[in-house]
Amino acid sequence: MDTFFNLNREKIRFAFVATSLTFIGFVLLVLIIAYFAKSLPDKELLIAIFLAAGVGLPIFIITLSYIKWLYRKAVRRKAFSLEPFNQLENIGFVNSFSNIETKWDFTEKVKTTLIDGYTLIVDISEESSKNIELKIPVEWKKLDKIRFNELTDKFNRHNIEFGIGCLKKKYKINGPPFIKIDELKLDLEKFIELIKEEGFEPKKKACI
Repeated sequence: MDTFFNLNREKIRFAFVATSLTFIGFVLLVLIIAYFAKSLPDKELLIAIFLAAGVGLPIFIITLSYIKWLYRKAVRRKAFSLEPFNQLENIGFVNSFSNIETKWDFTEKVKTTLIDGYTLIVDISEESSKNIELKIPVEWKKLDKIRFNELTDKFNRHNIEFGIGCLKKKYKINGPPFIKIDELKLDLEKFIELIKEEGFEPKKKACI
């Protein structure tokens, strides 16, 4: 089952421990300052502070992350039920999971495919839940400022953006009704052609 807890059990433990230690460390720093200022709180308040920092705040943050995860799952389900995104399997996309190899981001269900050696990942955009984002992980390419600006202008004309370790395109979930699955496939193939022409190599180990 692709539930939050089944997919992220170890990451939840890591997130709890990491945030707990971070908040406790901050509290200790404040208490050290308070000690030298001779204004330490009483024992009962100290216990309450450490419980809040070590247990309460980590649980609160993980709960917020869980709510965000559920929201994105619901938006993703709706988006992938609309044309043409409900037909992605017809052009080679399969269900996959994101953020498998990192402890810092929770795992989510996405769709991926491979075209000419390039991994294509489709998911809801992080910036706006009204958009579906398609990104292609690429190898780092050194660009001077002039070349970067030239490529930015060129890519913008094709609705392509630079991302962190990737190039990406966004599609409105409730976009123009004339977009069909074959047109989407053609657009993706042109996307691949363009980045190949500009010398961007597919990431050798594309971390989804």
